[in-house]
Amino acid sequence: MADNSSTHETAMIPNWFAKRSRFHIHLLLLIGSWIVPVERWLTELTNKRICGGVFRRASDVEAAIREC
Repeated sequence: MADNSSTHETAMIPNWFAKRSRFHIHLLLLIGSWIVPVERWLTELTNKRICGGVFRRASDVEAAIREC
């Protein structure tokens, strides 16, 4: 995912993706106001549940997230 910055429009970026077919670039709309609440939620989730936690399996992380 890329924001509306011009950095992803340089020739180097499409060339990098062309060599790595498993990666795909998805451009966001020029007005990406919907992503701000998502970023805030992810930050809060990281600070409250994930940072400092010890998780041995992905299912442990999922369980901690569901407890929020």
